[in-house]
Amino acid sequence: SEATRSAFRKYFQFSGRATRSEYWKFILFILITLVVTVIANTVINGPEAFVGQTLVTQADGTETVVATKGTSYNGGRFDDIVIVGCFVPLLSVGWRRLHDTGISGWWLLAPIGIFVGVLLAMLLITAGPAAVISAYSGGPSVSVHLSFLTGIPVAIAALAPAVLLLRRLARPSQPGPNRYGLNPLEVTP
Repeated sequence: SEATRSAFRKYFQFSGRATRSEYWKFILFILITLVVTVIANTVINGPEAFVGQTLVTQADGTETVVATKGTSYNGGRFDDIVIVGCFVPLLSVGWRRLHDTGISGWWLLAPIGIFVGVLLAMLLITAGPAAVISAYSGGPSVSVHLSFLTGIPVAIAALAPAVLLLRRLARPSQPGPNRYGLNPLEVTP
């Protein structure tokens, strides 16, 4: 489609604006391509069978080893090629899409930054700064066990920015020109 060609033509272009349809059609192209790569990899290489062992502790304290078997499907190398090839255009079209709604493209990175910040805060609160610094400098590793009640705020803090970003990406274009350029829907070719 024209939206996909536009996204690849503007591979490294982070300035300007992108319409809502250009962005979402490119997302659809990526999703369909990933599904096709998973199917192609499965047809070519077959599903991956795995066998593992799990240590199960019984209520009386005895431990038993349980064998687990299963099958997994993945995109293999095809999937990796699609992800690497589409990452920059996806970032740039999302950046321009946010410009089209009137905000900076840097907001595209906000959910990642907030998620990392929340995880770091939980790590510092539960393990303590000394343990984190010790683990970072090569000492013993730190493990954190969150309860259901502490996991809820972490999940909300991690998901809320992503939901707000998706709402912004789904908004219509800001009418008229804005500080990022002319409205692409109002420009005649």
